[in-house]
Order: sequence, then C-alpha cells, then structure tokens
Amino acid sequence: MSDEFGPEADVLIGNVRKLYELFASDRLGGMRQTPGFESAVELHRFINAVEHSGGVSRDV
Repeated sequence: MSDEFGPEADVLIGNVRKLYELFASDRLGGMRQTPGFESAVELHRFINAVEHSGGVSRDV
C-alpha cells in the first residue's frame, strides 16, 4: 500500500476489501454473506432514529 494513505484510508480500504472478499465468496460458494438492500434499509433507519433522538436514550 502506498505511503500516501493514512490510518483512516487504511480502514476504508480494509472495509472495501472485506466486502469484495465476501462478494467473491458468495459468488463462488452460492452463499449470501454480503449485506443486501434490506441491510442498507435497516442501517439507514437506525441512523435516522439516532439522528432524531436528540441525545435522549430510548429503544429504537
């Protein structure tokens, strides 16, 4: 890896690398480990609930 990447870039690159590895594994093994659209919707709803919570602790 190039020296121009800092620690933050290392994390992002590692995340993308892991997703590609999972995708390749799914394609080769006929499994489903990569996050799909449903996961994205669930994560988006969670983030939205956190943003709208106003710092108040509650179940979401």
